[in-house]
Amino acid sequence: MAELGQGWLCGKGHDDGTGHSIRYMNGSGNCVACTRLREATEEWRTRKRTWHQKRTYGITDEEKLRIYQEQGGRCKRCGKQWKEPWGKDVHTDHHDDENGQPVVRGLLCGLCNTKLGVIEEYLYNLDGLKHATDQYLLGSASKVTV
Repeated sequence: MAELGQGWLCGKGHDDGTGHSIRYMNGSGNCVACTRLREATEEWRTRKRTWHQKRTYGITDEEKLRIYQEQGGRCKRCGKQWKEPWGKDVHTDHHDDENGQPVVRGLLCGLCNTKLGVIEEYLYNLDGLKHATDQYLLGSASKVTV
């Protein structure tokens, strides 16, 4: 990087005038401005989404689109209609099999995904839930005066 005036220049000539070169670096060797420009492109968002789906859920864009179409573009639980399968409110519901591999169960809206996650957490921890409930009820009963 070359120094120019108060700030620093990246390879593409971006300069914020702060004089702090460390502010530019984001760990990839690119300045923040270059990174933001790259991440603003549709191609970058598509590549990032595709990588995340494959890594987290084991499915491709084509498989997610197929599931979306099979569900009629609606949440599998409540039936909420979506405009497109890549929206922020379209969540991929999955569980891990005995080998730790993701198995996709369907697409859910954000609210249903959260509710299901809470329910599953309680179902898998029934003993802990019973203990916590007993503690709460016993603790509350001893503090209530009439």
